[in-house]
Amino acid sequence: MISQADLQRYIADRHAFRREQIVLPNGRLWGECMESWQTHHVFAPLDARDGAGWRYRLIYLELHRGAAKSAVLAAEALLVAILDDDVRAYIVAGDKEQASIARDMLEGYIHRNPSLESSFRITRDEIVCPASGTRIRVLSSDAPTTWGLGGLSKRFLLLCDELWQWQGRDLWDALFTASAKSEDWRIIVGSNAGFDTASIAWEVRELCRKHADSRYYLYAPEGIVAGWIKPEDLEGQRLSLPPQVFQRLWENKWTEGSGSFVTRPELDRCIDATWRPQLQGREGVRYFVGLDLGLTRDRTARGICHYDREVDKVVLDDLKTWQGTPVHPVDIDVVEEDLKGCNQRFNRPDFWLDPWQLQSSLQRLRGSLNINEFTFTSESVRRLSENLYGLLHNGQMRLYPDADLERELLRLEVKQTGYGWRIDHAAGGFSDRAMALGMAALHAATEGPGSGPPRIRWLGERPSAPAETPATQQAAPVEMPQEVARRRQWERRMEGTFRER
Repeated sequence: MISQADLQRYIADRHAFRREQIVLPNGRLWGECMESWQTHHVFAPLDARDGAGWRYRLIYLELHRGAAKSAVLAAEALLVAILDDDVRAYIVAGDKEQASIARDMLEGYIHRNPSLESSFRITRDEIVCPASGTRIRVLSSDAPTTWGLGGLSKRFLLLCDELWQWQGRDLWDALFTASAKSEDWRIIVGSNAGFDTASIAWEVRELCRKHADSRYYLYAPEGIVAGWIKPEDLEGQRLSLPPQVFQRLWENKWTEGSGSFVTRPELDRCIDATWRPQLQGREGVRYFVGLDLGLTRDRTARGICHYDREVDKVVLDDLKTWQGTPVHPVDIDVVEEDLKGCNQRFNRPDFWLDPWQLQSSLQRLRGSLNINEFTFTSESVRRLSENLYGLLHNGQMRLYPDADLERELLRLEVKQTGYGWRIDHAAGGFSDRAMALGMAALHAATEGPGSGPPRIRWLGERPSAPAETPATQQAAPVEMPQEVARRRQWERRMEGTFRER
């Protein structure tokens, strides 16, 4: 337990609690690792008070990936639980995975510090500090579960994790109206820059920027401010992410939601005019087959790849497609026979198949073929997209000339979503060949080398270490299209709420 003397000291100096009681996963106290930009731009505004109480009621911290946003929100929940009485605190994330990360962060702080561990009771639904009566709940973006929150306490704290991920505005509206039920309330947002200027994240961000002289606060520096981000790691990210995704995640800039996946010069570096589709594999080489099934409107595509250690590249050996129609869909038996032929000609390769619409085939082929299921989820498509982009962008793929494949790859777009980014075709286009190639290339790159993925060769100069952000620096506003009428109406409603309080 924290002594009464220390408790009174922490109430007078809340930042001392962070420095002395928050133990990071590496075992060090936060005070030993804290950087000046955090002290001046994050924690000082959180602790600022004036004659009316908290100086800032709505705080928006927009920071690059890896800048400890979730860590700050979890630490703030614990600080409030120890130092303030009878608070209802909610950490709300955009999805269940992010909510799980936030919960693990919260429990980690508690378990690593015996003084805190004895002060909390952890249950499945909430984390309670019996001495203060404060309760902390971690939620994902299920809006119906948020209605009715906040009415049981005079104090209400809402901690929004990665607001840019939230779909729609219903969740925010439910939580913000819940704050009106409490006499003493605060909302703290920790988020990356987004891509949708019609989103609630952009609206709240711009509200804080435009009204920084009231009880709103925005800290949104562009670029890397966290000193623990290594230049070589950042360069690796630059090489593996499309420019607009890198700009949003790491340079902390709002970008458009889509853009070109690969350029003509990048693709030309990967095309070998002397290479041809292979009829059979070479002895001692491990091959990988990806199958993307489309029976009617979409095509069925099958790709075969291997990893060539000598040149450090993933090589396309063969690519085949079948086109069906609503009247004459793709014949599954024909596809099965092709897979059996690949099995004989390419040294019993590893097959990766989408199980949707292929359950009967999987049952027939298991045992005779090395079958693996590739289920298209947000995570698997993200991994496929990142790997394919990195290989093409870095010239680490060897393709034979194929006009149809080249046309499809050049027409692909990067689609940014609330759960990350992925490749997709433009309206009226196709992505079947790219998906089959991507499935085979993903496993050739990660399993083919035997000791990890292909090496990344640095292209160009590595960036110098980021300069420390001055204490008074504020990011310039980003001018992007916006729905003016709806935003002004919402701003007036928010401003009216503050005036009433």
